[in-house]
Amino acid sequence: MRERKYQLNNKKSRYEIMKTWFSSLMMTVVAVVTVTVLFPKSPTATILKYTALLNEISFQVQVTDEEHALDEGSLKVILTSQLENYEIPIGLGETSGVFDMLKANTTYILKVVGSKGFGNEVLDQVVVQTKEVSGGFIMGYTKSSDIFEPSFDIDVKVIDPGSIYQSIKLYYGTTYDEQTFYEFVDITQTEMTVTLMNLFSRTHLYLEAMTVNGLIILDEMWITPPFEMYASVYLDYYNQHDIGFMIYHGSNQNVEAVYNLELFKGTILVETMKINSNEFSHYGEEVVFMNLDPLSEYTLRGHVIYTNPDTLQEESIPIEEIVVTTLGDYDVDVQIDYFARNLYVTLTVTDPNHYFQTPYVDLYDVTSGEQMWMSSHSFSFTPDGNSKSATLTISIPIDKDVLVVIGIKNEINIQIRHIIYDEIINKE
Repeated sequence: MRERKYQLNNKKSRYEIMKTWFSSLMMTVVAVVTVTVLFPKSPTATILKYTALLNEISFQVQVTDEEHALDEGSLKVILTSQLENYEIPIGLGETSGVFDMLKANTTYILKVVGSKGFGNEVLDQVVVQTKEVSGGFIMGYTKSSDIFEPSFDIDVKVIDPGSIYQSIKLYYGTTYDEQTFYEFVDITQTEMTVTLMNLFSRTHLYLEAMTVNGLIILDEMWITPPFEMYASVYLDYYNQHDIGFMIYHGSNQNVEAVYNLELFKGTILVETMKINSNEFSHYGEEVVFMNLDPLSEYTLRGHVIYTNPDTLQEESIPIEEIVVTTLGDYDVDVQIDYFARNLYVTLTVTDPNHYFQTPYVDLYDVTSGEQMWMSSHSFSFTPDGNSKSATLTISIPIDKDVLVVIGIKNEINIQIRHIIYDEIINKE
């Protein structure tokens, strides 16, 4: 009996094995497709500062939206209690504001909200309570001028029922070369607006009072001026085959930008250049489009791309179009000899359209790595029919690395220039 039971079990085991094997052969392959839905990164809001007095609450908030998730115009600061609801629309970046005419001794919720298309989302919030307090307070600020002279109106309030403050000063400090320099304004009224001029960089404010026990800090705040980018491209020179442009770049924060420049001949794209602002010299950057056709109209178009540090969003500024027509035919023959720190130059120019009247030389000191102007010299041609010639002698200082630029130019239109020599001669 044991032997038969073993045989039956053994047969069953073989049957199960065969069944599994057969099922595997007949198995249908099912492909599973996973769909990943990417949602934009949520914006970030921070309530940097708030002050609650008896009947008003001030706030300072910062909001960034790196992936443009928020619906335009949906950002606001909301103040609510059981019976009240107030709101102030705000934009991205840093904002200061005040809710006034509030109920005394009341608990409120101060929150920053915005919508990504599915209703308002609370980005940050705090619980505050209006109450009777004493002290000195920096209530907030408003920007009061343009980008060239950025000024801010600072609202200060002093509550001193016991007259313990002998004097109060508002200090403001700006940072240059990693050093902060402070100036101050005397606060002489219980409510006072102080205008601070030319705040180009992040500025630290603090309110200081003198008491019988010494100096005390009543309040402080940081102000970050809105980010500003200055980007412009100008025509520098042009001739028969070259067009040179100067890029002037600047901002009130150290932000990298990329200049995308496109040169068109009619509707045909001739050349594209991408220049990073980190490669610029102190005064700007020159870009030259070469090997162009004579007597042809070219158009420069482009834009500047950068990330706004206030909002963390990528932004673009269009560059104003520049239209240039290259010159007609002319020919330049030059011989340059160098001996004993002197350049001896012989020029012959065949110029039937009389584009050029003056040979010139510009010298720049580049010893330090920066290009510093040293001197400029103009010369005269000796005419001979359609051609003209000139002989130049240029002395080079022995103790400096000198960039030597030799060219010919039009006396009336200074943008008509032809550069013949553009080289650095190192000191000995």
